Amino acid sequence: MDDRRAPGDRGFTLIEIVIAVAIIATVVAAGVAVSLGARSFAVSTAAAEFDHLLDSARTIARETQGATLVFAPDAYGDGTEVRVLTSGPNGTLVATTMPIVRTRAAIEEATLGTTPFAFVVHASGSLGGRPGYRLGDSTASGEVGCPAAGTFHFVIRAAGATADRLIPCRINLAATGPLTIPTWPPAVIAPPPTPCGGPCQPGTLPTPPSSSPTCPPNFTATPGGCAPSPAPGAPQYHVSASLASATMPVGGSTSLTAQATLTNPAAVAPGTPTSIPVLVQQTSNTVCTATPPGAQPSGAQFALNAIASGTCTATIGADASGVPGATADTTSLTVTVTAAPSATPSPQACDLIENGKCYHRIVDRTSQTFWKHVVPDDNCAVVPGGSPCMFLDSIKQIFLEPGFGIQPPVPPTDSAHEILIKIDSIVTVLTACLPYTVFAADNPAIPIFWGGQAIGAPTNPDDGLGEPSIFTTGNRIIEAWAPTGNFTLGNTWSQPTTLSEMSSALAFRRVGLPFSLTYSASDITPGAYVQLHPDFPGCDAAGDPNAPGVEYGNAGVALVLEVYQAVP
Repeated sequence: MDDRRAPGDRGFTLIEIVIAVAIIATVVAAGVAVSLGARSFAVSTAAAEFDHLLDSARTIARETQGATLVFAPDAYGDGTEVRVLTSGPNGTLVATTMPIVRTRAAIEEATLGTTPFAFVVHASGSLGGRPGYRLGDSTASGEVGCPAAGTFHFVIRAAGATADRLIPCRINLAATGPLTIPTWPPAVIAPPPTPCGGPCQPGTLPTPPSSSPTCPPNFTATPGGCAPSPAPGAPQYHVSASLASATMPVGGSTSLTAQATLTNPAAVAPGTPTSIPVLVQQTSNTVCTATPPGAQPSGAQFALNAIASGTCTATIGADASGVPGATADTTSLTVTVTAAPSATPSPQACDLIENGKCYHRIVDRTSQTFWKHVVPDDNCAVVPGGSPCMFLDSIKQIFLEPGFGIQPPVPPTDSAHEILIKIDSIVTVLTACLPYTVFAADNPAIPIFWGGQAIGAPTNPDDGLGEPSIFTTGNRIIEAWAPTGNFTLGNTWSQPTTLSEMSSALAFRRVGLPFSLTYSASDITPGAYVQLHPDFPGCDAAGDPNAPGVEYGNAGVALVLEVYQAVP
């Protein structure tokens, strides 16, 4: 694996917003009964993420007239994916800037059932749900209201452990400004048609009009109907036009020449202009366009430009505004537009050139949340039966999850086909760490409630936000047969940076450099996933001035990243 840094050249122009969100609420101890280790951490992490998403949905609902949390099972059936969406057009839901949360715990609700389902936070603060809702379904119907118990009861399960969340059917939204709810006018319902007295029969069709139009007095027949006849002695102009070619290909053009000439010179006052300006009044704008726009001198040329195959119809008229009382007719021309001949496809351009190599993008810019867990040890395995055990001030395990899986189109077996992963910015830092002294006297059979806080980023962050080239340089890449998983570390964070410093970098909107790393392996198996596990300063390098040294608990980061593959 080869680590490289890529410079970022964008200036910082973010909206002056820093969102600090309290994400993990205190839970009644009787509501959770799980064992220490991976089970406790899975439920604790999932509950923390659930609280964070609910709090974010409250803020988004206040800003966008409602928010929806969509719960779906993951690809393996033992976890949950949660998305925070907001209302879109035509009864649809659209994405927000919140990253997708993927947890290894199953989440269900007593009324809505197991996943998939949706939990709705309305702009008024009232709540609802959509049982069986899948991403992409319409929201025009199917919402259920408050359960009879007056609360929604969510249960979070992982490996036999559970956590409960009871949410009252109305919640307070985040106070971010005055709320304006539009008043919709009452719908006007047309009365039903009168039914037929007997068998319904079609009515008698009217007599079709004569093909030879007639006009009332003082009106003259024109191709478009009847037009007022000019007053005796008023100037009359006739428009004529010709084409250079009656056909043209898509992307090509042809020219037309137009004139507007006086047709009754003997009946008008001396000095009346013998011609007036002409213009292309209308074209089949889905097939062709005309240039130049506006009126041009009589005899001018116009270009018809083909943009799609079909029939291009152009209507040419005259500008008679400069001659008092004058009138003018119009004329139309048609051009057949043929499909352009297929060109030999050119090689795909490079999406990124770095280190003298051409790279194609294989994963678009996306965001993903990664967790680092530092688990405290205990002596429960060595204490004789019946005797109480206790936590130890030592690390039992450090592991990263959930990873980010990539299936490249070509196996990255050498540097000519290597994968380049670019971490553009850090958009969220989550901290839930405690020193040993806080929980030293607790019973290891009862889960530790870590507490915590989060720092978020504004919408559309600049590349380099949060200084990823300083805080995300320790990364692990493995070959796997699944897109996500766990990775156990054998040591603590070894670089001279801390979780507190990373949180401050985001809170104070410091912009540094993105971070890039490359990967290739001669023995990689075709079809396998390349799984990225970013490492970063977590509770093992908390940087707490009041408790120096290692702390225990959970830390997370949401990263904006994109993936490329080299092409020879």
